[in-house]
Amino acid sequence: MPDQGWSRKTITLQNAIVVPPWESRPRTPSGVWKDGDIAEAAAWRGAGRMSLALEEAPEPVEKLEGHFLFAGMFYGHFGHFITETISRLWAANSDYDGVLFTPKHSTLTHFKKPHREIFDIFGIRCPTLVVKQPSLVENLTIPGQGFGLGEIATGTEEFRNFLRETVGKLPPNGPEKIYISRTKYVANGGLLAEAILEENLRRSGYVPVFPQAAVLERSVRTLPCRPENHQPGHIRPAHGRDGSRPGQGYCRHPAQEQCRTP
Repeated sequence: MPDQGWSRKTITLQNAIVVPPWESRPRTPSGVWKDGDIAEAAAWRGAGRMSLALEEAPEPVEKLEGHFLFAGMFYGHFGHFITETISRLWAANSDYDGVLFTPKHSTLTHFKKPHREIFDIFGIRCPTLVVKQPSLVENLTIPGQGFGLGEIATGTEEFRNFLRETVGKLPPNGPEKIYISRTKYVANGGLLAEAILEENLRRSGYVPVFPQAAVLERSVRTLPCRPENHQPGHIRPAHGRDGSRPGQGYCRHPAQEQCRTP
């Protein structure tokens, strides 16, 4: 729950084992083991547990000495990365020897440039590590999942404060009226007749923005929370400005009623 319970707390364990998935399936056992499966380390999406419970003690392959933060599941897909992978970073600080992630799939072995840019924006200065094999961790702090999909999409107060103190302090820099476009997005998921919609918005003074082609920090600075900025039913980036909440959607522009074929 975003307003109470384990999602707002941290626990610290000694000699816990961080366990990545052994195979690439939609859901597979992974997480943290300490005298049993640690439920607080599970990744949740709505009422469904994405990382299944560990049923037996794993044999650690390596040992990590020091104090580490467990950050949960690493999603390679950027949309899930910014809605689920970052959900425990509200507890991160420079005192830790590293931040540990378990990959969603066993084939995810490292972070790419957009992921590292997110860590930089959030001020993560300690090493960020993808755990590739069961690892015994001397001291492990597990924060609650402060953000994600489902009811938790409103974010805990701790997570919202984290956004306000990081992304929320980036000064806006860009056009006042923008349209976040998918017309140059090569994957599936475009909007029917979006090119026509985009042209009508352009004539109304909006500037099309193509986030997938922009440097991430520039994108964040270009997307302040203003009613003049629109996108077709997507989720607004979790920038937390002006008291806004992560996961809150943009208001839909009445362009579908105003749209006329040129």
